[in-house]
Amino acid sequence: MDFITVKKIASEAINPAKLIEQVVSQIKEHWNNKKFTDSVFCDVLFLLESIISSDQDVKTDYVHKVLDEVCLPLLGKIHPSFDSRVENLAALTSVSSLCGTCLLKAEESRAVELVDQCLGLLGSYSEDADWSSEEGGTMDIYGCVSVLQQTSKPSRNKVSPSIQSKLLRGYLSITRAVKCMKNNLLINMTLNCLLNIMNLSADGKLDRLTSVWELICEEFEAGSEKPYILLCGMSNHFFPVNNSNVVLDLKCKDAFWRMIEHGISKRTPSSRKQTMYLLKRITDICDTCGVSVRSENLFQWGSGSKVTTEIWEDYILLLETLEEKQVRMVLFSYIYHLLGILCYISKSYRILNS
Repeated sequence: MDFITVKKIASEAINPAKLIEQVVSQIKEHWNNKKFTDSVFCDVLFLLESIISSDQDVKTDYVHKVLDEVCLPLLGKIHPSFDSRVENLAALTSVSSLCGTCLLKAEESRAVELVDQCLGLLGSYSEDADWSSEEGGTMDIYGCVSVLQQTSKPSRNKVSPSIQSKLLRGYLSITRAVKCMKNNLLINMTLNCLLNIMNLSADGKLDRLTSVWELICEEFEAGSEKPYILLCGMSNHFFPVNNSNVVLDLKCKDAFWRMIEHGISKRTPSSRKQTMYLLKRITDICDTCGVSVRSENLFQWGSGSKVTTEIWEDYILLLETLEEKQVRMVLFSYIYHLLGILCYISKSYRILNS
């Protein structure tokens, strides 16, 4: 189905309800021909979403029709866990976005039921890392996360209190699901979902951040790369740039600085870069906000110290230089700085342990 066909349908429609029926009919015909992963199909889904979101008086019957005849069947057909082609992921995003829009206008009980279903499937995935959903009709783990992510998006209208409550209560189970995830794309999708839910309410924020921090510590002990993805993803909450409203201050925890220490020497380039980002962010915060930091044994920063700032700037510059392909050509010029840094670290260590 091309744009001309869609335009013809739109011109013949006498009202939004009829247009919804006709577009739904065309969508079903399209996927019966197994063409639900092409770009035109995604455009039609976007058209349907636009109609529903722009019609303030759309009847819940039509919204439920779209949920039952388009969203849920498609979510049961798209399985990125087994077929992660870009086309599949694009179709999943379009369907999940449509589903999120429908849930805002559906009866509250229907919306709560679907959110509960997604949370339940995530719980199953957490208990069994080999949980399979390849059979038709069962929502894939990517689908669960994508629906929850779209439902909790801050750009949407205010989430109903019952859905908000359900998402907030499910925060821990979503966090625990990350423990069994191996694909970085899925981890980042889940992280975005956690960030959306975090922004729904300030109440209980400490508990939610603590659950993420506990997961980070567990993954670090297991030798995983996930701690650096999670720390960077949650950096606006763990390390706000203006250092205000800090609920859980990791800068004062030796456990965090051990992660930084290990991250710098990781063999995985992405983990090293994420570690450098965290180190640079924290030192910038300490410098610009005049923050004094002292962990139990591993880190200290005295506010207003120009020498401290320069030392850390040189250290981060050295780390960035070591990442360059032509490191041998530029390394010699930093030997002097390296000696200064080592002296400073040695002196700071003696002060911390005196």
